[in-house]
Amino acid sequence: MDNSTITAYNHSHRFLFNVNPNSELQMENSELSYCGYSNIYTGLVIKTNAVAIKNCVISNNAYGISFFNSSGSIVTGCIIFDNYYDGIYISNSMGIAVTNCSILSNNVGISLNHPLGDNTVENCNIYNNFRMVFTLSAVS
Repeated sequence: MDNSTITAYNHSHRFLFNVNPNSELQMENSELSYCGYSNIYTGLVIKTNAVAIKNCVISNNAYGISFFNSSGSIVTGCIIFDNYYDGIYISNSMGIAVTNCSILSNNVGISLNHPLGDNTVENCNIYNNFRMVFTLSAVS
């Protein structure tokens, strides 16, 4: 998916964007907004491996990007802002690399929930969030 705008036609009727196991997602130079509507129906949910999200704008969602049981994925060069809960939520995942991103004006910039190790955040600007980085267990 390149140069796409993914949004709700009517912002009061949000949608879900699930990337299920054994699926593929390569998203570049795109915008995602008004996705998800609660802490259960989070929006962009990634449950597969080797996802690449590059140079995207992700805003006004319940969560910006959520990784569950995922590995080997990258988020780079993105602007992630004004999401109601977390900019990036990583749960039971490993090998998630977040680089060269601006993550701002979310409740939590990046949340790590029981990370399985080897997740990295490098050269990112994380600011103006209620919490910058939040961990729910020890990071290895």
